[in-house]
Amino acid sequence: MQNMEESFSRFDDKTTHRYFVITHVDPNDDVLVVNRSTYHGFASEESTCILNPGDHCSVTRTSYIPYKHAKIEKYSCIPKDRLERDVSLELYERMRAGAKISDFIPYECYLFIMNH
Repeated sequence: MQNMEESFSRFDDKTTHRYFVITHVDPNDDVLVVNRSTYHGFASEESTCILNPGDHCSVTRTSYIPYKHAKIEKYSCIPKDRLERDVSLELYERMRAGAKISDFIPYECYLFIMNH
């Protein structure tokens, strides 16, 4: 089994709209993907997993993982030319831990991470 520790962008700009793969690829080619957003401290922003500059090369200001936007995606559909092995094991594990305790993660994503 491969430990992903990968991120990708859906756009040409590699620093914004960053997505993180936080599970192994399962037998159905599925992975759990989360994104990051700038943290402003609003009550509507989840504080389960806060990212600071230096946690990842794309983080230039305090950010958070909005688990309510987590998705199960086909790994083979992620553009390989945008996929990068640039996520530290510490950050990978922190994002996974946050997904397991988030009150906002979609139920099917919660079940997926608990089984992967």
